[in-house]
Amino acid sequence: MTIYIDIVFVENLCMNYIILFATGIVYKTKPNILRLLLASCIGAIYAMASYLQILEIYSNLLLKILLSIGMVYLAFTPKTR
Repeated sequence: MTIYIDIVFVENLCMNYIILFATGIVYKTKPNILRLLLASCIGAIYAMASYLQILEIYSNLLLKILLSIGMVYLAFTPKTR
């Protein structure tokens, strides 16, 4: 079976963005689109790396949880003034 890595990236980017955007709606915050895209891109890069199986650590559950927390933190951290 052939897996196209660009398709994996685009699909994960779109799905991560939709999930983060929906999270912003549920929490009634106005999300910054650029921050949502950046967090989604990090998740999509992780998905690409896990398909490529560069390192065995990418299948670690703790790393997946930390990455998810990091994505949400990046997407929804309020600006400090």
